[in-house]
Amino acid sequence: MVETDTEYRKSMVNFITSVCNECGPRRPASDAERKSQDMIKKECEKFADEVKFDEFKCAFNTYPQGLVRVAVILFTIAFCLVITIVYPIMIILGVLGLWVVVAQLLIMLEFTDPFYKKDVSRNVFGVIKPEKEMKLRIIFGGHSDSAYEIPFAKKYGIKITMLMMIAIAFGVLGIVLQAVKLVIELTGNGGTIVVFDAGFFHITIYDVVFLLACTVGYPYMLWIMKNAASRKTIVLGANDNLSGVAVSLALGQYLKNHRPKNLEVWVGAFGCEEAGQRGSKRFVAKYGPSGVLDNTYTVVVESVGAGMGFGILSAEKMYLTWPQLKPVYHSQELANKFFNSCENYRKVKKAVPYYMLHEATFAGTDATRFSQKGYKAIALGAGGANLFIENWHNKEDKPENLNKLMLWHALNFCATFVDDMDKETEEKIAEKKNE
Repeated sequence: MVETDTEYRKSMVNFITSVCNECGPRRPASDAERKSQDMIKKECEKFADEVKFDEFKCAFNTYPQGLVRVAVILFTIAFCLVITIVYPIMIILGVLGLWVVVAQLLIMLEFTDPFYKKDVSRNVFGVIKPEKEMKLRIIFGGHSDSAYEIPFAKKYGIKITMLMMIAIAFGVLGIVLQAVKLVIELTGNGGTIVVFDAGFFHITIYDVVFLLACTVGYPYMLWIMKNAASRKTIVLGANDNLSGVAVSLALGQYLKNHRPKNLEVWVGAFGCEEAGQRGSKRFVAKYGPSGVLDNTYTVVVESVGAGMGFGILSAEKMYLTWPQLKPVYHSQELANKFFNSCENYRKVKKAVPYYMLHEATFAGTDATRFSQKGYKAIALGAGGANLFIENWHNKEDKPENLNKLMLWHALNFCATFVDDMDKETEEKIAEKKNE
């Protein structure tokens, strides 16, 4: 069990406050985000044996705002064709609209990125070398950017998933009705369903049903777009996710004076998480093929500065693998080991916030990019009811609403995990010597 000095509580909040004051809101791949990354790099240089500062380009507006707008535009054009003789084009555009949502939002394939502006971001990590030979690597990271406000997030919380699924279901309804209409007319029975037919316009009973549904469904879809695709306000992102960066950097500071014997530890921040985890994708693309991630545990520290308790995310089922199209599950081995370290901390500390293994249905962290490629990763998050992140994508996500104790306990969880893994590695080395 590791209990770090209570001074870390103040230092973590001071770091978050400094970034918010000096950089302000940090749209992905913006000058403000790059300035924050320079500040993170400067912090890493105080304790790290080596600093990784990897630049990459990012289409910063494609996710989630861009894909929602593209999907709604495609559906709007498609709906206009429903009562015309070229309605089969509606099916094509509707399916394309659905594919934009699935591919960009759930799989994050980035296939629409060429149509958006790009700018530069970075992944910044400080490396702490072990005293002896490196036997295991552990990566801890938050993200340096902040999000656009999602207006209905505060009111609906985790129910946002259901609200978006209803909008998608409306699009599916339109496609299904037009597909049924097409099949009936191709089989020569079209006359039985036609209500009005005059030149370019062609209306059937299926169109009437869909047009009635549109009186509610289309305004609802526009309401979803207004809330989910807003680019009006960028929030400060003190909790989401400077809190994760602050915990990671504080861990690096602690490990400088408590160096592991056989573990190499990377701490820092991914860029452009709010643009669809673009930074962690670039990180995995760079370090995965070279073998760096093969003997590595990655713990993404996500929004741990507020809430009532912690979730050790063993799955983020909102996202899908490609091409299997299966929900993303994280490393159960790593999740169990981290949970056991939390248990070891609690047994000595006694009074700690609750923590639990959690399969998230509404979550999107940088851990998904590792698990999608088969590397061992989890996320440590915090929240209130249903573990929904406090002040998520909300203007109230600012330093004065942070909980210093939550930050400190998250730091101690991570430090205890490093200590436990180092001891476990030492035991394995000793066992091999005795064989």
